[in-house]
Amino acid sequence: MTCPTEMGELRTMVRVLVFALTLVEVAAAPDRGVQTGSADFVKTECRDSEFWVGLDKRFLTGKFWQINVVDHMGYIFSVTPKFASQCGYTIAEAYWNIEFRASLLSCGVHNLNDEQFNLTVQIQVSGSATGASTYIETLSCMYSPWAGREFFCEENYMQVSVQRNVPTIEEDYIQDAEDWALAFPEAVSGETGIWQVVFHTLSGKRSMTVKEAHQLNYGINTTESRILLRAPYHAKETEIVWVQGIPLTVIRSTSFYREHWLILLIDTGVACPVGGISFTDDLIIWTLPRIFTPIVTSAVHQDNSSMGVNGIKLDLKTMAERNYSLDKNDTTLSIKVPIGTPDGYYKSHVVDGQYGIKFHINLFLEHLWEDERWGLEKMNVIQPIITPFISQPLVLTDETIPEQWLFNVSLGNFLPDVELQKLTLGSQSFPVDEQNQLFNVYIGTAPNVTTLNRIFVLEVPVESPVVDRKYIGDGIEQYSLNIIYTLAVVPEEKIFTHVVQLKQKHNMVLPVANGFCDEEHMTLVITHGTLDQYWIPFIGNVQLSHHSEHSYTVRENGTHLTITVPRDAAEVVHEAIDQQALRSRFDFHLKDNKTLEVLANFSVSCSFSAADFITCFPNGKMVISAVKLGAREVDTSKIMLKDQSCKAKESEFHAVFEFSADSCGTTRRFEKDYMIYENEVLYMAKSTKEPTYRLAVSCRYALNDSVLLQFEHQMNPLPIVEPGFGTIILDMHLAKDGSYATLYGDDEYPVVKYLADSLYFEVQLLHSEDPQIELFLQSCWATASHKRESIPQWPIIVKSCEYEADLHMTIFHPVLRNERVRYPSHVKRFEVRTFAFTMEDLNTLLGEVYFHCNVVLCKRDSINKLICPGKCVPRKQRKGRSVGEDHLEGSVSSGAVVILTELPNVKNEMRDSTGKVYLITPSFATECGYIVSQDQFGNVLLRASVMACMVVNEGDDLFRLNLHIQIAAIGHTERASTYFHNVTCSYFPWLAREILCEQNYMEAQEAENAIWQVLFHLPEGSHTMFVNETLNNHYRIGTTVSRLLLRAPYDASEVEQLTVENVPVSSIRSTTFYKQEWMILLIDTTVACPIDGTTFTEDEINWRIPRIIPSLSSEEEHFYDDSIVMGVNGVALNKDKMAELNYKLTYNDTNIVITIPIGEEGGHYKSHVFQGQYGIEYSIELFAEHQWEQTKYTVIHPIDTPFMPQSPVVTNNTIPEKRIFNVSLGNFLPDVELVALTLDMQIVTVNQADKMGFAIYETSLPNNTRVHTVEVPFENPNIKQEHLHSNIRNYIFDVVYVFNIIPENEPFHWHVKITQEVPDIVLPKATGFCDEKNLYLLVSEGNLIHYWLPFIDQMLITQQSAQHYGYLFVDNATHILIGAPLSGRSVIYEELSLHGIAVRLNLTLKDKNTMRIEIHFSVACNFLPVDLAVCFPNGTMVIIALVDTLPDLDPRKLVLKDGKCQPKEFDYHKALFEFGINSCGTTRTLHGNYLIYENEVSYPRALIPINFPVITRNPDYRLTVFCRYEINDTLSVGVAKTFQKVALYLGNDGKIVRGDKKPRHTAELHSRIYKTADYLDFYKDEEYPVAVNWTQTLYFEVELLDFKDSHTDLLLDHCWMTTTHDRDSLPQWHIIQAGCKKKGEMFVAAFHPISNTIQNSHLMKRFELKIEQLSLSEQRILPKKLYGHCSVVICINDPDTNSSCNGQCTIEKDQRTNLDMQKEYVSLGEVWIFGGILSEQRKVESGLKHSYWQWVLGSSLAIFLILVIILVAANSSTIRTYGTCRAQTQIGKKFHWRFILASVGTALLGADFLRAHSLLIDMKGKRLVNAQMFHSTRLDTAEACRPKIATLAVAMDEFDEILYEFPTILEPRFNTALPQHGVFNHITTQGLPAAL
Repeated sequence: MTCPTEMGELRTMVRVLVFALTLVEVAAAPDRGVQTGSADFVKTECRDSEFWVGLDKRFLTGKFWQINVVDHMGYIFSVTPKFASQCGYTIAEAYWNIEFRASLLSCGVHNLNDEQFNLTVQIQVSGSATGASTYIETLSCMYSPWAGREFFCEENYMQVSVQRNVPTIEEDYIQDAEDWALAFPEAVSGETGIWQVVFHTLSGKRSMTVKEAHQLNYGINTTESRILLRAPYHAKETEIVWVQGIPLTVIRSTSFYREHWLILLIDTGVACPVGGISFTDDLIIWTLPRIFTPIVTSAVHQDNSSMGVNGIKLDLKTMAERNYSLDKNDTTLSIKVPIGTPDGYYKSHVVDGQYGIKFHINLFLEHLWEDERWGLEKMNVIQPIITPFISQPLVLTDETIPEQWLFNVSLGNFLPDVELQKLTLGSQSFPVDEQNQLFNVYIGTAPNVTTLNRIFVLEVPVESPVVDRKYIGDGIEQYSLNIIYTLAVVPEEKIFTHVVQLKQKHNMVLPVANGFCDEEHMTLVITHGTLDQYWIPFIGNVQLSHHSEHSYTVRENGTHLTITVPRDAAEVVHEAIDQQALRSRFDFHLKDNKTLEVLANFSVSCSFSAADFITCFPNGKMVISAVKLGAREVDTSKIMLKDQSCKAKESEFHAVFEFSADSCGTTRRFEKDYMIYENEVLYMAKSTKEPTYRLAVSCRYALNDSVLLQFEHQMNPLPIVEPGFGTIILDMHLAKDGSYATLYGDDEYPVVKYLADSLYFEVQLLHSEDPQIELFLQSCWATASHKRESIPQWPIIVKSCEYEADLHMTIFHPVLRNERVRYPSHVKRFEVRTFAFTMEDLNTLLGEVYFHCNVVLCKRDSINKLICPGKCVPRKQRKGRSVGEDHLEGSVSSGAVVILTELPNVKNEMRDSTGKVYLITPSFATECGYIVSQDQFGNVLLRASVMACMVVNEGDDLFRLNLHIQIAAIGHTERASTYFHNVTCSYFPWLAREILCEQNYMEAQEAENAIWQVLFHLPEGSHTMFVNETLNNHYRIGTTVSRLLLRAPYDASEVEQLTVENVPVSSIRSTTFYKQEWMILLIDTTVACPIDGTTFTEDEINWRIPRIIPSLSSEEEHFYDDSIVMGVNGVALNKDKMAELNYKLTYNDTNIVITIPIGEEGGHYKSHVFQGQYGIEYSIELFAEHQWEQTKYTVIHPIDTPFMPQSPVVTNNTIPEKRIFNVSLGNFLPDVELVALTLDMQIVTVNQADKMGFAIYETSLPNNTRVHTVEVPFENPNIKQEHLHSNIRNYIFDVVYVFNIIPENEPFHWHVKITQEVPDIVLPKATGFCDEKNLYLLVSEGNLIHYWLPFIDQMLITQQSAQHYGYLFVDNATHILIGAPLSGRSVIYEELSLHGIAVRLNLTLKDKNTMRIEIHFSVACNFLPVDLAVCFPNGTMVIIALVDTLPDLDPRKLVLKDGKCQPKEFDYHKALFEFGINSCGTTRTLHGNYLIYENEVSYPRALIPINFPVITRNPDYRLTVFCRYEINDTLSVGVAKTFQKVALYLGNDGKIVRGDKKPRHTAELHSRIYKTADYLDFYKDEEYPVAVNWTQTLYFEVELLDFKDSHTDLLLDHCWMTTTHDRDSLPQWHIIQAGCKKKGEMFVAAFHPISNTIQNSHLMKRFELKIEQLSLSEQRILPKKLYGHCSVVICINDPDTNSSCNGQCTIEKDQRTNLDMQKEYVSLGEVWIFGGILSEQRKVESGLKHSYWQWVLGSSLAIFLILVIILVAANSSTIRTYGTCRAQTQIGKKFHWRFILASVGTALLGADFLRAHSLLIDMKGKRLVNAQMFHSTRLDTAEACRPKIATLAVAMDEFDEILYEFPTILEPRFNTALPQHGVFNHITTQGLPAAL
């Protein structure tokens, strides 16, 4: 355990479920790693009045070191720069040494009678392989006698010590001690020593106490015989005085001190030279004043001077040997030393990137003199001197010998402190400390040089990859090497570089080639040259390959390369072809391996037989085949003949042309006895006008002959694959946590764990690449030894399942694919809670536990998927499923796990040294200086002040904390485990006042002891509190050996809430009274802590603290900072670390501001969910430490940023060719886990994904985030499919990812929808035909037929429906045959007359999910007139009656039952009747579920002549006809319309009223669209559909016709717009709802009043409709076609009956409860919306085109309303339906839905309702679950719906009549239709037919 900060912050990380922390006393362990003997790298000496310690710099290189001083009391002082200048220490750097110099009068030196001086130095070194080490060096020096006054001028301080010559007190001198105390109270209370100093400056005198002087970094002290003053050169009281032209730093001061009741004034002035150094080319000259007049005021009798080096005096002989001189005259002393003397050293430097050197030397002067005032005086001066920068040009020596094929260069000359760090050769960089094979570099010594003698030698082979080479022609190759030397001056790490370029030239041998051909091959033999390894061979534009898949062969014997190419290879270029020969060529190139520049070309050209390539037929036909272009990857569509319209007939690497000699640009010429036809095969590449390839072809014909050519080919045998065998290796490892990201290494076993910890095991199949193998855990168990069969044992996994007898059952974890796991099926993971084996006495615990598993391997094929489904597999299902008989099962074991526990001795109390137990509760923590929290990983953190309660304090510099930790599982506190832990920290020195602002308390400390009473200062007054009273108020006040402590909670009653510089501050102002010995003292124990001050920007956190808090600093005008530092997590950061982390610490006169980037190191991100949105927060714990005026102010402030929403990134990595969706969703923090997926309303957990055919894996990114990837095959049943067009299928990946944030268990979800269009559809094809009485369609199913449903009209064709309606339906898995009888349901009669019967059968294939029409087929046939009765949905019957009698009867006189009904058409043998079912004597009977309408055609007997012989082939002179209508499949038709000549669907219909209610009048509604708001001009029928601009307003009118009752009113209930004529289709835009204008829609409606002057105005309603202002993007998505619909309410406005028919916008509450209301529907017509003005021409054309469809749709509306909704039960039977109604249901919340009225016993919720509202069915829980929020809801009963009575109104115009007369214009026909006009033309010919 470490102590990270000076305030003693402690962090203990323990992951627990339930914990208790207690404190106990445990003895501290002794220090380790301390060496008290002399270290090898340390040298010590006594040099005059100084201690000298030298540290070998070579030992310290790369290590952290610190020098401390230990005084004779054992206190340790770190030698910081401030401490050194104040206490007389110097740390300087020499060439090979670190020098530590100390004055004999330094702080911490043990002074014995001013003669013997002892110093203990502690040297701490860390960073080595052995860890941190401490070395103790003890020095003892003798020094005597002292001069009366001694001056010492060191590098970093000035020092003067003066002998204390105390005068003798006269015997008769008597002084009253009490009077003395009145005059000098400080003297009475002070110890012997200095108590005041007066500094004499040019601005006047300044006096200060010793304490104040110490705070200003002065050192003032006394010894037994001397007084000392020490000051830094930069002290405020220093002055610069020039003496003899030399600057001196001077302090003039007088010190007061007492000795035996005497007060003395001592001159403690000091002066030291700070200049006087000059240089010549070879000399250093140091000049000093001979008399230092600022400190020498009396006459000097004699003086003596000596010089030295490095603190050692030199005699005259030595000085002469080294050419040193010390000269003096009357005014000055002059020391001269040559530059480069061995007593100094050269040091490398870098200035502006230029290398150079400086000479360093430490000179020493000892100057003695005597004067009348002081007697003998002594001055020692140490002067470090550095010469100016001397630039050193670098020397490059090229010793390359070309014959050695090696670059050899050296770079110099350098001092030994220069290191070569990196070489950049070409474009590659190489650290020189890493081995490589590309070059050799070493350090050499320059000859004949003594100082700058280091050189770096580099050797690089010419053939190294880093060498650039270039062939420059004439057989010469040039080699270039570009070098960048990166060098550094150590240890300063000053970097500089040097650039070098080297070149060599070499003569080369070039390759040569010979070529030849045989009948089938072309061969090229190349003789190797010397450059072949740098050239790449190419055949054509393709690199030469030795792989067998190429058609050519390559042979290599070391000296020659032989390439044999078949004549028909792809690499061969054909130059010309005719009947005689095919001239072919292949090209061989040698290219530069870097630039790919062609350096050599070789070609072989030969002529071969053209028999296989060209055929010239006798009839002039030419066939050119197997013509290759020399490259495989060409666009064969670009191959053509001279006539570019003649292109290849086939195209797979061959171009096959077939053309006649007089086409395709073929030319002809004559040559002797031959006629030659010529053409060219051209290849036109992209973006080129000229062909990039030409092949001349020709056919030669003898003038009197022709030739026939043929060829054969042979199939190659199929390859044979032989099976292979291998070994299986298993591995079992323990992971460090549940992420399985890191496994324990072999060297980390045994793994130490505590009881109830989790162990995460992973068993893996190694070295297998077979994805079809899956590993299963057959059984796993634990033992107390490494032997698998040893006893005792404990089962972990039994028969592949959890061991149910264990209270903590094994947990299986899913395995996802990531960087480490390639095949998840090869890995199994499980989690086990740790336990320990017990012996019979239940007291002995066995520490080590081993785990073992038996493993079985399965084959993941289609059969074994049933027997290898998951983690738990019964044994009886495993038979025969192993990969091989020899590898049926395997076994594997883990390393040892050591279990630590104290389970038998658990107690519920802990004892400290007094036997008392302290549980760290929140109140105890606040009062006693503790804080307990958790980090983002769930680790428990304990932080304690070193002044906390129960901390053992040893002398205010060593502190020990003893912890007693209890851990138990939740709910099992009786089985708690106890752990002991102790932490020891040292903290010294203390400042006079230290303030700590923790999260839960404030703390202030002062130097003193013995508390008595506390005075709190409040705005309303002050009040005093005794110590016991403060404890009762949760204060903590205590003392140590030297300090006073006050700790208070933030919510104490004495806390004041202040605002300081706009920062809220909690403050307690208090004064503590305490006594020491016989004195009463008052100590200010005020404490103030900021409680906020945090602000945030987009990317930064700003924490502001007041720089000066008035209650803590009384003199703001004199305020100055000692230091301001910041830190993170209790660790202070230096400036370099802050710069690295981009942290900023700034301050001004008012505030300290800490700025940190959000997301930077030191803090952490944490995931959260806010209002369903995923986001993150950044948390960091900052602390600031501010020191001023002996005050240390520490604030700890945890910060959480506001919630930052995050939008996960969806990455679609799907490759359509693989037919697998690969979708990644990220980037999430590690605390987000993927729980499940929701696809097509089905929830799939991660564990179930593999069974469902999904692959889910996660990937960790470098920024510590994770990406979850889902792979789902296109064919997965959860992937939706839809047919887009042609052969394009759209696969839809519609997934809701369900995530959970741990450990808070915050769920959230994210919806991802990806579509992928794939051209993989084989569309169905249909063939139509007819026989005498039936129509047939034969449809090939294609590959999408399973997703489509066949419909005839609106009737779904199944076996049941076909049988029910008399259809033929045959499905043989490849084709569907549908046959419809002539009178079948939904057969369309295009013509029904005595001339013939034209019948059409339409088949549509609809999408199974959307019911969208995908493909339409029709078959149409003509039939001869036969006895036929046709029943139409609108109640019209058409009868064709044949009269076949002898003698003939007159068909005109045939009649129906009502003799007034006569034929509409007739000829000689036939008559056609058309009548309604409610006319012409038609009768109606009820038979089962059918209404049967009956009539008959007869011949009146009165018209038959008496005794006229008549014969007939009919039994009677009457024809009986029936029309049958299903009762549950009819619709009330209020208005009967005369049959017109249109294509009508055959069906059944009738006027049926259900129940006992009487029929009511069916309303006839009419609607119009007006052009203007005055409602004067409306659109005529021929102007429909109405085309308007989207900015125009539409004016609608709805009118009720044929109602003359003045008490009847018409109200608009609902009006809406759809994109189809079906009023129930989606989407819908509501414009009027519940009789009121609908708000918030795209369409805005407004009602228009109707004047009472208009007749029947109460039966009329008007309103306008316009579209809100749209943006351009909204205009683009605006529907182009709209259909208007309204539901109206017809009510009786009777004042006497209190009718609800009382005006618009008031009918919602009454329309379902009043019986005086009737509801009907009306269509508002079709409207086209355009973005601009529609031209009149387009309007007319569109009207012509769509008026026909309006009529067709209108005519078929009755049958459409009947059959549009088809419900099929589970037993494939059809459920009758009666339309739809809109109702409301309550399922947790209200749902509005249009329900289907069906013949079922119980109301059902359909899948369409569940899908639309994202509801899932929980069958087991009998509930509905919301798939988005995962809330379960109960089901309430919805109100019932009543059937509706609809009115059918059909209108026709002249365009409909034209299209009716010529229907084949718009419909495809599968057979040749009979002429419609009835005119037949006959041509009479004579003679026999002419031969063709």
